[in-house]
Amino acid sequence: MNSFINKVLTMMFAEGCSSKQIEQMNDILMKASVGYIIREANAELKVSGTGIQEAMEYLARKSSAGCAEGTLENYRFVLRYFCQWIGKELKDITDLDIIRFLDEFEQTRHIGKSRKDNIRIALNGFFTYLHNTGKISTNPMYTISKIQCEESLRERLSDLEYIKVCDNCTSLRDRALVEFLYSTGCRVSEVTNATIRDIDFDSKQLKVTGKGKKQRIVYLNNVSYYYLAKYLDSRKDSSIALFVSERNPHQPIKKTGVEAALRRIGERCLNRRLFPHLLRHTCACRLLEHGVTLDQVQVYLGHESPETTRVYAKTNPANLRYAFNLAMNC
Repeated sequence: MNSFINKVLTMMFAEGCSSKQIEQMNDILMKASVGYIIREANAELKVSGTGIQEAMEYLARKSSAGCAEGTLENYRFVLRYFCQWIGKELKDITDLDIIRFLDEFEQTRHIGKSRKDNIRIALNGFFTYLHNTGKISTNPMYTISKIQCEESLRERLSDLEYIKVCDNCTSLRDRALVEFLYSTGCRVSEVTNATIRDIDFDSKQLKVTGKGKKQRIVYLNNVSYYYLAKYLDSRKDSSIALFVSERNPHQPIKKTGVEAALRRIGERCLNRRLFPHLLRHTCACRLLEHGVTLDQVQVYLGHESPETTRVYAKTNPANLRYAFNLAMNC
C-alpha cells in the first residue's frame, strides 16, 4: 500500500504539483486506503531510483522546518527538473554532472548568473541533506563554488520619485498600501498575510510573520498611520485582512494583486518598474542613510544574515561626497 501511495505522490511531483497538493493527496490516500490491500501487478513497472522520492522527503522536511511556500515551490521546480534531466542514480552523480546541468540550464532557459546561483543553492541543500542522512557517500556539490554575479548598485526610489508614486495613487487603498510598504519595509507575503488584528494602533506598530514563521515588530510612520486608518474606516466589508481587493466580494489581496497595483502606479509616473521589493529596499536605504545601524535594519527587515542586509548598505555617491565635504571642511 505504501509503495502505491509513494508512486502516486512521486508522479504528482514529476507532473509539477505543488507541495501542498501532494501533502493533501497523501492524507486523502491514507484515509481512503483503510481496509484495502493493493498488490503490484508487475514488479517490472516499479519506478527506478530517479531521486524524486528523496526530493519529496527533503521538501517535506524543509516545509516542517518553516521554509516559505515560495521558496519551497522554487526548490520543487529545480529538483523536479534536475531529477528528470539527470538519468542517473543519486549515488552515481558527480560534480561534473552538476556543472553540466547548471550550464545547460543557463543556456537553454536564458537565465542570468544570479538565477543560476539560486539553482546551485537549491541543489546544494538537497545533496547536503542526502549526504548528511547517509543516502549518498559523497556530496558532489562540495567542489562547486558560488557562481560569481556582477554586482550592480541597486537604486532606491529617490525622494522625488516617491512623491510621484504617492501622487499617482488613484484609490485610497493603493495610497495606504504604498505608504505601508514604505514605512514597514514588509515583504509582499507579509503584507498579504497581515490582518487588522495584528495592528496596535496606540503604539503605531504591527506584528508580522516573516520567513520561517518568525514574528517581528514593524512600525507605522505618521503618514502611513493616517492613510491606513482612513482606508480601514472607509471599508464596508467584514474581512479581517489588512488589505483586500477593490472589487466585490473584497477578498484578501494576493501577491499578484499587490504587484499589479504597484505596476499600474509605476507606469503612470516612473521610467522604471515599481514593485513591492523596491519599496522595501527604499525603506532600508532610508533607515541606513538616517543613522539606523546595519544590525538594527537587519532585525527590522527580518533578515537571517547581515550579508543580506549589507546589499542595502551600498554607499550612495552623493552621501559620500556630503560626508567628505563635512569632514574636510570643503
